[in-house]
Amino acid sequence: MHASIKHHPLFAALPEDSLWKVLAIVRTESLDAGAVVVGRGRPSSTLYIVRAGRVETSYDGGERLVGAGASFGELCVLGLSTVSLVDATCVTQSDFFFIHRDRFLNAFSNLPEVLAEMNAAAGEYLDSRPPPWGDETPMLELDEVQLQQLRALGYGVQ
Repeated sequence: MHASIKHHPLFAALPEDSLWKVLAIVRTESLDAGAVVVGRGRPSSTLYIVRAGRVETSYDGGERLVGAGASFGELCVLGLSTVSLVDATCVTQSDFFFIHRDRFLNAFSNLPEVLAEMNAAAGEYLDSRPPPWGDETPMLELDEVQLQQLRALGYGVQ
């Protein structure tokens, strides 16, 4: 079991049998330097975890060069956003673990308590990261189910 997955904040608290479900749906991909991984504002349903290499990420108002263990797309894989909040471009040849939303949600459809734990972990993880997009948080269009999920996690969304 790769440490980047096992220790990722979404999965770190999961019991081992749930971790194996994650590993069953993880895929890998290698991209050349200069390749665009994902574009801000573009449709996305994928969590990316950098396995090796360097990736430049940019948000509204900020940029960050990230390497092994860094991730983006947590809200997309959980179904809480349908567009990427980040531009990500490979600076060097880079290897990724990735998980698509449909496979992820299907794998855990019979374990709502595990999905709830991962939603809570995502909230804590994202709250602990400094907002890289500047002073304004981007507005997301969420449907009623997504709003209810966020409210259940303790977020004060209207």
